[in-house]
Amino acid sequence: MNKKIRNEDENLSIELSYNRSKNTKHKVPFCCTISVPKGWEVLSDCQPKIVYQLDCLSIIKETYRKTVEVKDCGQTEINVNVLKIKGCISFLMNIEVKPKDEQCVCFTDSHNQDIVLCCKDTVCIDHILQCSVGHLPPLHLNCHNVTICDVKVVPVCDEACQFVKVTGNFQFHPHF
Repeated sequence: MNKKIRNEDENLSIELSYNRSKNTKHKVPFCCTISVPKGWEVLSDCQPKIVYQLDCLSIIKETYRKTVEVKDCGQTEINVNVLKIKGCISFLMNIEVKPKDEQCVCFTDSHNQDIVLCCKDTVCIDHILQCSVGHLPPLHLNCHNVTICDVKVVPVCDEACQFVKVTGNFQFHPHF
């Protein structure tokens, strides 16, 4: 549900996108493209390994004034409390590859022929977790309430190059 809230005192307006359900899955997408060298291919059962950092994320509580119409009482001002997650998530990911023709490939360690390709990126976050006219509970960020879901590995090929596009979502579990 989209709500437009206007702070009458400061002539500011913000767009708040939220859902009334406390079980809403809050998601922010990410994407990374990896170049696969000629003569190599991604393993068919490829599951990317992903590591991400939460140290540049913050939980922000903001309060806005809203004028509302109360039945049989007229207009009154209320505080609307907004709980946001703001900042950046840096991530690294890798995918395992193998040579298409092993006859022309030499490994420094013949017992371990695992080779991975990687990419890195940063996603900026400015996401509303909850809006309330009441008290907002405290929330501490950790790997249990910021997770990764919906990961997909899609080959992207043209005549000269081969790439793999890895997409997914950072999912926030506020646990209110």
